[in-house]
Amino acid sequence: MFLDPSSWLFVLVALLGACVGSFLHVLALRWSEVLNQVPQAGLIQALSGRSACPSCHHTLKAWHMVPVVSFALLRGRCAHCKAPIAWRDTLTECVLAGVWVAILWRFGPGPEAAAWMLCAAVLLLMSLIDIDTYLLPDVLTLGLVVLGLLASACGWTGIALSLSAVGALCGYGLLALVAWAYRRWRGKEGMGMGDAKLLAAVGAWLGPWSLPAVLWLSALLGLVWGLAWRVSARRGQPGPADPLHQPPEPDQPPEGAFPFGPSLAMAAMGVALTPAWVWAWLGRL
Repeated sequence: MFLDPSSWLFVLVALLGACVGSFLHVLALRWSEVLNQVPQAGLIQALSGRSACPSCHHTLKAWHMVPVVSFALLRGRCAHCKAPIAWRDTLTECVLAGVWVAILWRFGPGPEAAAWMLCAAVLLLMSLIDIDTYLLPDVLTLGLVVLGLLASACGWTGIALSLSAVGALCGYGLLALVAWAYRRWRGKEGMGMGDAKLLAAVGAWLGPWSLPAVLWLSALLGLVWGLAWRVSARRGQPGPADPLHQPPEPDQPPEGAFPFGPSLAMAAMGVALTPAWVWAWLGRL
């Protein structure tokens, strides 16, 4: 039985999401390596060079990098040295494929869905980099702010440009205030300003009225993420990532620190994908 045209569109979006997810995983690894050498390095340095096995450094061929399929055909091992392939790559592919399908289901075909797919891709890239380096590059956080303002100006976010600008300012101000208060209270840094810039981007895409829900959800996710991070750290791993994947060693973060960017990113997409009737129902509780 053949799928109807609308179903084929979902399949196509899933395949495209997996391909983009594979690219983002490689880009995140390269960017993380460059950031740990030159903290202000950017996209150009990260894009240089060809993909290679991290164990034997053999240049990978195109068929070695087919999302999900290559991992299955190669049985999770390098075609040359047989070293295990990090499952984080395949997980990234599946996550973005699933999120893009959810975006298509939520918004339907059109520029609005395309805009949110771009937003999701940037959020995923930032999350991967934050996990490996505890850094959120300005070119991504501030770039996502600009993209949110442009998308709102084009009518693709469902909020007016003025609300998008207010959301960006409120998002940055909220976490900047929290960081300032913690620094005054404890005498040390408790939150990086990259998180404040990321919340500014979230505010630009969702508007100021969605920020409380994003903060509440990210706090819950951050609690779970932070506990998993500490448990992994006690076992000698850098965090709840692939134990076979060895990310570049970042500068030593403050004791007890963990990357909060992934929690903010997941919360933002969760709020964006929640149908309006759910918020209306919650408002009546």
